[in-house]
Amino acid sequence: MSTPVKVVNKTTTIKKVAQLFIDKKINSVLVADENEVLGILTSEDLIRLLAEDSDYMNEAEQLDLAALADEGWISTTTLAQ
Repeated sequence: MSTPVKVVNKTTTIKKVAQLFIDKKINSVLVADENEVLGILTSEDLIRLLAEDSDYMNEAEQLDLAALADEGWISTTTLAQ
């Protein structure tokens, strides 16, 4: 992870996350829903998505990260309490 850690809302579009990766020269972001961390999305996840499921990428302009989480594309994390 980069420092400071970048956090995006689960409703952020794939296009916006990809642009964040490019602009900030980072490879991962935390995905959150309000104050709850849902997981980590990496540039590798986006590449795998492109390679394995073209239906998602055809609708990438409209797709949000919540849909990716529901489908298991976002790596889950366990945080120490």
